[in-house]
Amino acid sequence: MGRGVDRGLRTVDMARSALGHVMFQVNTGDGAANAGGAVEKSKLWLTRYGPLRELSEWIDATAALLWFPQQTAQGPLLPGMDRGHRLEAWPDARPLAAELYPGLYGIGLELWEGAAGHLGGIEDLDLYVNDDPTGTLKDVQTVHGGSLRIIGVLNDGENEQASCVWDATVDTAGHITATRDIMVRRGYGDTDSLAALLESQPPTIYFVDGTTTIGSVRYDSRTLTSAFDVRLLQAIDWTGTDVTAETRRTAETRGGIDVCVHDRLAEHLRSRPRLGIFRWIIFNDGPGEIADYLVVEELATGEVHLGLWHAKASSGVTPGVRIKDFQEVVAQALRSRRQFPSTTLWAELAARLSGQGRPVATLVDGSDDGDLLSRRLGLSDDDSEPPWTRRFPAVRGTLGIVQPGLSVQALRTQLNAAAVPPAAQSLRELFSVLTDMAQSDGAELVIVVSP
Repeated sequence: MGRGVDRGLRTVDMARSALGHVMFQVNTGDGAANAGGAVEKSKLWLTRYGPLRELSEWIDATAALLWFPQQTAQGPLLPGMDRGHRLEAWPDARPLAAELYPGLYGIGLELWEGAAGHLGGIEDLDLYVNDDPTGTLKDVQTVHGGSLRIIGVLNDGENEQASCVWDATVDTAGHITATRDIMVRRGYGDTDSLAALLESQPPTIYFVDGTTTIGSVRYDSRTLTSAFDVRLLQAIDWTGTDVTAETRRTAETRGGIDVCVHDRLAEHLRSRPRLGIFRWIIFNDGPGEIADYLVVEELATGEVHLGLWHAKASSGVTPGVRIKDFQEVVAQALRSRRQFPSTTLWAELAARLSGQGRPVATLVDGSDDGDLLSRRLGLSDDDSEPPWTRRFPAVRGTLGIVQPGLSVQALRTQLNAAAVPPAAQSLRELFSVLTDMAQSDGAELVIVVSP
């Protein structure tokens, strides 16, 4: 292995395989780095910055795939890379969530509508293919026919109620037909319709059986890869909690137990071991939320660990194995993944903590000094060191999903049965996909359930 440094660019001559020469490039600066590599006509590139030590481990792991390939149907070179197939029919499974192409974020794309004028940035748009907060889209169990309906919901930070601004159908060829369209423009450039933009840069649609589609291509992510290990589920005690009430307001209106799922989650987050020298737990529930709870920890290395925690109430008093309990919360978690590499997160969090953005964010009891967080977010006059809104620290992440409606013991029993029930099988596939998604962002997945 040879190494060379030229103007801050470190090139690592990795390995030679039977398929050709492999080169990895690592760009270093300010204590953080990102890396990528090319293998013949294929390319790999990390979507986040991290310490050089982590990148060294990533290179070693990738090299292992090249030197010791596994003989699977997905291909001998990189067995973890799914090979796409033409989408001839929609999967016979419930659509879970849609995610905009990541390359559309952070490049200044703005949304416009004739009478309403400027609507906001494309970062404020969420796509839905299942339940939605506006009541526009009916519940979709499985897709029948050649088209799937998808809507765009705008969370502009000014209105408490989210609004539907885009309504369209997408077919298996990737063609998008809008019944209600809006326009997209960058600066003073040319204007194009959102439907045309998403047809050229198609969103990713996730299904509960582990299938994902991008335009006219289908990926069977869980076909031959290892299944999710149920032992990774974290079961906590929900005694004294109304598990069917997500918020305190709902619990109080029912009388009796007034401790809701959010209250129990806050207690759990306070009890988790600290990762950094400072920790802030922030509540941000509401339309357009970043997450129900954000856990921001400043690490001794100068990096920041960001936990995005999403919680939903159980559909029943008794925990069981119900796929419906996870549909909405998983969709929210998938959409929030874009916050890990976001360059606008800290400015948006500052606006919400100061009451200028919606929904308003509040510090939870047990957090560290709020004045210090204000300085980190540029909300104070102290300019002794640049805030995160200017220096953009490297971010490590945790994606947390909390659902007391799942019994880990019941799930384990059903998965060990001779004939695995459909709900248990679907949950295992769903958790496997979630794990893959979190790993692709360099984040840890934590799923909190009932015993």
